Amino acid sequence: MICNLFIINEEVIFNANVFELRPINNRDEVITLNAPTARCLKLLLERVGQVVSREDFMQEVWQARGIVVSQNTFYQNISLLRKSLQQVGLNADIIATVRGVGFIFSPDARVQFVEDEKSPAYVAVNMNSDRAEPHLNTGVINSTMLLNNENTNKNLSVHLEKTHLKIPKWVIVLIIICVALEIFSLILRYIE
Repeated sequence: MICNLFIINEEVIFNANVFELRPINNRDEVITLNAPTARCLKLLLERVGQVVSREDFMQEVWQARGIVVSQNTFYQNISLLRKSLQQVGLNADIIATVRGVGFIFSPDARVQFVEDEKSPAYVAVNMNSDRAEPHLNTGVINSTMLLNNENTNKNLSVHLEKTHLKIPKWVIVLIIICVALEIFSLILRYIE
């Protein structure tokens, strides 16, 4: 499974699989984004330093999934994204508006993309703060410190086993409700 994990400015972790933003230095604080807002952030992170047009957002975030939304909905999602980034400690200006063109994730931002769940970067950011802290060394996770510690490896095994088994029932219910609402809205659009 591709992880879709991004580390932003060595301060914030964005897990695109579960739509979560989490400050590295405060493991208990988690901001959960709605799906379209998370897809907007992922698109910006994949194109750091490039302007992403409103049309690209509309196509990749909504239309590719058969959803048609208003421009107002798009701008609301960008606003939510800025507020969420600010809540986890990043500057709201990290997403800049390029008038008449689109939006750009700051080219000065340091974004690290982690593809593999077994990579040291993924392991470090997914460990609980009481087990180990991520070790950052000039923008890269210091895997030597993490992998050479036998206790850390044992704790990591336990943590990964628990991680794969825990899904709260309310999350499943929420997903079912969201899917049902989405199907209902598609049916209404089809009838009109």
